[in-house]
Amino acid sequence: MRVMYLHPDYVDERIISTILDLDKVVPYFEMPVQHGSDRILKRMGRVRKRRELEEVFNKVRDLSDEATIRTTAMVGFPGEKDEDFQQLLDFLESVHPDRVGVFLYSDEEGTAAHTFKDKVDIDIAKEREEIVSSLIVDLMLQSNERWIGKKLRVLTENYDGEIVGRSWMDAPEIDGYVHLNGEVESGKFVEVEISGAQECCLEGRIIG
Repeated sequence: MRVMYLHPDYVDERIISTILDLDKVVPYFEMPVQHGSDRILKRMGRVRKRRELEEVFNKVRDLSDEATIRTTAMVGFPGEKDEDFQQLLDFLESVHPDRVGVFLYSDEEGTAAHTFKDKVDIDIAKEREEIVSSLIVDLMLQSNERWIGKKLRVLTENYDGEIVGRSWMDAPEIDGYVHLNGEVESGKFVEVEISGAQECCLEGRIIG
């Protein structure tokens, strides 16, 4: 079982420990924080501040060396200034999530943000998206490289005509997978030794 979309305002040690203690639940924590600036978080209607969010991420790290943390960041939210954007970058570097997604703010009628007058210029927002995307590549590559030489249990599946492996670290249709060196049927649990890493995927040799 994989728990998705954990609201970071309400994740506490009890929830973290429960997920880690249950054998049927994979140690995967998707907590979409959206931002790292207290001012923007408040405008978004979020409860916790950056320091509190960092504490949640660090608690997961303290309780498990293998747990995977995924989050998302939003750029271009109304009122986002250069200093707010820098705080977002600093936050991501500080907590170093294993998987990260970034997207542009989209103005939607009926939301509180739709009424805000201080919209961010789209060109500035896109530039910020590119900067975050570049940082994400580095963060995820570093996270994946730590698995080189280690063993993982993966579930094989057919992905676009190729049999690949998916570990607990990778949610279907969201994250990457393990390129397998060896023949195996789809729908099997196999053990692999990781031999290489990219920012989105791993490479592994089937050993059992």
